[in-house]
Amino acid sequence: MRQILSTFTFLLVTYLLSAQTDARTRFINEQFRIGEQLLLEEKYKPALKDFDKVLNKNPDHIASYRASGICYELSGQHAKALSSYFNVLSRDPYFS
Repeated sequence: MRQILSTFTFLLVTYLLSAQTDARTRFINEQFRIGEQLLLEEKYKPALKDFDKVLNKNPDHIASYRASGICYELSGQHAKALSSYFNVLSRDPYFS
């Protein structure tokens, strides 16, 4: 009986952690998609807010650094663009 209870507890905890991870991943994907759409619409400031939300949840989200760099570059903030691009390359030198 103790073994069954232990197995059930393990499965329950695994399920709950998985649900949290799935919600986090969905949030990140949705915010990134919104940011990309805003970038395409040349709404750089709101796009940057969405990319920042992604980076707050996942500081290694390379695509958000790249997209932020594009926003900064197209809005004339070249120093910030270079910083974002540096973050991309420091995390993955082969990212394209």
